[in-house]
Amino acid sequence: MVELNDNEKKVVEAMREIGASEEGNAKTADIISGKCPFSKSTANNILTQLQNKKVVKRVAKSKAAVYFLTMQP
Repeated sequence: MVELNDNEKKVVEAMREIGASEEGNAKTADIISGKCPFSKSTANNILTQLQNKKVVKRVAKSKAAVYFLTMQP
């Protein structure tokens, strides 16, 4: 089980709320940051931390990357 800090937990919860729990429902960082109490740059940093912990996967699309949860921490 992966240990998350409070900010990472908030981003994961926001992703659950907007349904970004599988690749078919992946969301952009703009959408995710809109549901978080953080700026877009902070949300992006947290998404990177979550990627490194293998909790979130990033998929590059033509206009913007999208993110989805790969595991339930």
